[in-house]
Amino acid sequence: MHQRPSRRLFLRTATLATTLVPTLSAWIPTSARPTNTASLRLGILGTGSRGQQAIRQALNFPGVQISAICDTNPDAVRQALSLFTALGQPRPVVYAEGESAFQQLLRRDDIDGVVIAASGNWQVPMAIAAMKAGKYAGLTVSTPTTVRESQRLVDTFEQTGTPLMFLERTCYHPDTLAVLNQIRQGDFGEITHARSGYQQPGASSAPYPTHGLGPVAQWLNINRGNRFVSLSSTMTKSRGLVALSPKSSTAGSLSADYTLGNVITTIIQCASGAVVELIHDSETPRPYAAGFRVQGTAGGWTGGEHNSPKDQTSADSLMMRDFVESVRNRTAPPINAYDAALWSCIHSLAEQSLAAGGQAVAIPDFTSRSVQPPAHPDSVAYGPETCGAGRSCG
Repeated sequence: MHQRPSRRLFLRTATLATTLVPTLSAWIPTSARPTNTASLRLGILGTGSRGQQAIRQALNFPGVQISAICDTNPDAVRQALSLFTALGQPRPVVYAEGESAFQQLLRRDDIDGVVIAASGNWQVPMAIAAMKAGKYAGLTVSTPTTVRESQRLVDTFEQTGTPLMFLERTCYHPDTLAVLNQIRQGDFGEITHARSGYQQPGASSAPYPTHGLGPVAQWLNINRGNRFVSLSSTMTKSRGLVALSPKSSTAGSLSADYTLGNVITTIIQCASGAVVELIHDSETPRPYAAGFRVQGTAGGWTGGEHNSPKDQTSADSLMMRDFVESVRNRTAPPINAYDAALWSCIHSLAEQSLAAGGQAVAIPDFTSRSVQPPAHPDSVAYGPETCGAGRSCG
């Protein structure tokens, strides 16, 4: 009989997760990477709160210099420049004039990689432009994309060979890393079911998938021998928005026509036979909950509800470390363009299913085409990483 992993075992694993498994790249089957503290020059596209956070994180690593920043918001630029002064770092060149400002930054020959921290519809175009310019791209968690936009990300990577890393910090939280460690050690047996979600009152009304989906995809080896096949979505009736309406105390408030249900449930079928359950709930009164659960034939885990500021800071640091090391060593990032494309388009596919009354919708396999990505210019070959169709996706 299989023995369920004990709580003591999990806590010990969680404690050691950031030392025994310091970065997600530890799970990528690449050759050992040499320690490299050579000078690394980065650019920052978008200097709002995410961009400023990226500046702080990147400048913590020896040899990292931020050569240029870009933002058309003068207040954000002033705050970012003040941050450089406070950190005792030289001020970068600023690009702030017009919508093409980021293109000017990408034409610089003293930039090795860029962190894309812009908001909204700019993220995908900036990521594509960065890859075309030969700049290693770190894409902060983006707004949901369409399948077409996701395919453009993959097409650009395959055409240029310039890698993209998706900067999803939930994959670096101590608890999700600990679970990944235990799964790789076989402690849970064969994984049959996983659950996660985005459950936070007052959040975006869109079924925002990547915070919850990222760790689950890694637990299930998605794009690395396993894949998402199809999904179906359902939603409850709308009552939360009515309750939150300023007119909720009036008799006529219940006649308001809200089409967004309170709770959206998406069921994803995997090629391995495992099932993933995603819950989106941003309109009902409730505490924040990630709702993580993983179940295998030998045991399971439920948790991830409380991540302290210290844990989040640790996750951000480990994530930036992987990005910095990947750029320096010209190696495949642990969360790549295929992952960014797949995780980000689940939202639009869920919308399709909802519009069709919950019917199943096929999920594209962005790794399925036979064209191999070209070698990256001026670098060693990126480490091979087996994708869903058995091809290299480094």
